[in-house]
Amino acid sequence: MKCLMCLSEQKKVKFIYSGKDIYLEKLNVKYELEWFECSNCGVFFSKQYNDIDKVYEDESLYDASYDKNEILIRYNKILSIPAEKSDNLRRVERFLEYFEQYKKLHNIKKSNYSLLDIGSGLGVFLSKLKIDERFVLKALELNPVAVEHLIGNVGVNTCKGHMQDLNFKKEFDLITLNRVLEHIQDPIHMMKLIVESIKYSGLIYIELPDSISYKLDGSGNEAFSSGHYMVYNPKSIEYLFNKAGVLLYSMGRVKEPSGKYTIYAFGGKK
Repeated sequence: MKCLMCLSEQKKVKFIYSGKDIYLEKLNVKYELEWFECSNCGVFFSKQYNDIDKVYEDESLYDASYDKNEILIRYNKILSIPAEKSDNLRRVERFLEYFEQYKKLHNIKKSNYSLLDIGSGLGVFLSKLKIDERFVLKALELNPVAVEHLIGNVGVNTCKGHMQDLNFKKEFDLITLNRVLEHIQDPIHMMKLIVESIKYSGLIYIELPDSISYKLDGSGNEAFSSGHYMVYNPKSIEYLFNKAGVLLYSMGRVKEPSGKYTIYAFGGKK
């Protein structure tokens, strides 16, 4: 099996995922999810069960939080998490702090900023940004239950579909992907679409599970469960950005209040 990102055949077999796998349980499938480490670009990549990506569009398979009767309950429960225990609040703070630095550095002074959030899910990130009237928000989501929730409960303009099916040429000041790229089979193509969709002075923010999760937490860490084609680290993010025409501005690694290991990066057009 070649690396999913750089197509190199130079790889190391790392482990078989040993944790709980909600997607395979829902599909009632027994499958050994094997993970490799690419010696060229550094990304961890996996041999997924056939067509696992279809679960994102199936409201009965995606996630328990997308059940029509439970999604609002789950959304409100996450919003009520105390600030010191909230991964989402840290994400918003991280994004806004860097955004303010970026504006000053590039002398950007606008009253409104168009923002596209890709793979918005429950919309917790967007709900926090809605408080700031500077942001004109748009969500992009595949799952029909999530789309209905984002429009009706979160109150955000939402498109249903894939990035490649939509025409967003130089439309946005900001594009965010929070724990999305690990679900994408061709992240370089996705990032190229994002580059096409953002304005010249625009800012891109990505957040991902960190491959250091294996070293620090073992083969049962949820970062390596089904649906995650790749898990990233600094080397692989640098490779991805370079191939997609994204200039890397800043990158960091954190352990979230929930215990998850996260890697994040900011970038823009070269």
